Amino acid sequence: MATLKPDDKPACAEYDPELWFPNPSVLRGKSETSKFFSEAITAMEICAECPLYANNTCLEYAMSDAVTINHGIYAATLPFERRLAAGIAPFEKAHETWQVKIRERAAKYGVKVPTIPQVKRPKSFHTDMMDMSFLLNNKKDKNKAEAPAQRDGDDPLIDLEKTA
Repeated sequence: MATLKPDDKPACAEYDPELWFPNPSVLRGKSETSKFFSEAITAMEICAECPLYANNTCLEYAMSDAVTINHGIYAATLPFERRLAAGIAPFEKAHETWQVKIRERAAKYGVKVPTIPQVKRPKSFHTDMMDMSFLLNNKKDKNKAEAPAQRDGDDPLIDLEKTA
């Protein structure tokens, strides 16, 4: 597992961390959409200039954990790209559409897709990590939240060491 050392100086440390965690729920109007894509591309451009991008430390870190595989921009890569490299099934198409659009627009600005080596999946992997809206939206009563229906009989938390 890649670890960041205290003396590592990531370029992203100088900026608002929210740039690296695009939130597609803000996509309501033209100005919000423009800002959303602009900020994501800016984050990817900053990544491309970072010394931790150049020596692959950031990418190794991103690929070492299910949370970092599934969330945010690391080493100018997006979650759907890291999931593919880890051999993890893609999210539902609607969820990945905004990520694909970020990649397409970033390419127009010269942001290249780094080579992501294939890696083993992390020891534990949550299949519904990105779909936490059920906590707020699917309540049976005011005090209990209902979990989303499982797909294909999957347990939402899979310990891959036990199943291998």
